[in-house]
Amino acid sequence: MSLTLAVVNLIAGLLLLSIGGALIASLPSPRRWAIVAFLLLDAGMLGGGLVMLPFALRLGT
Repeated sequence: MSLTLAVVNLIAGLLLLSIGGALIASLPSPRRWAIVAFLLLDAGMLGGGLVMLPFALRLGT
């Protein structure tokens, strides 16, 4: 498992959290499905990166 893949997932999740969160917060009345989809996607990216990180560090690659 590549360390780069884990770090890229974490960085993408953080960028999505900051940029997407700002865009959704600026909408006058965001749709509920858009908020749920955004949160699921962001949680998946951050969670996936955090799960992969210990395995990538243990393998030393």
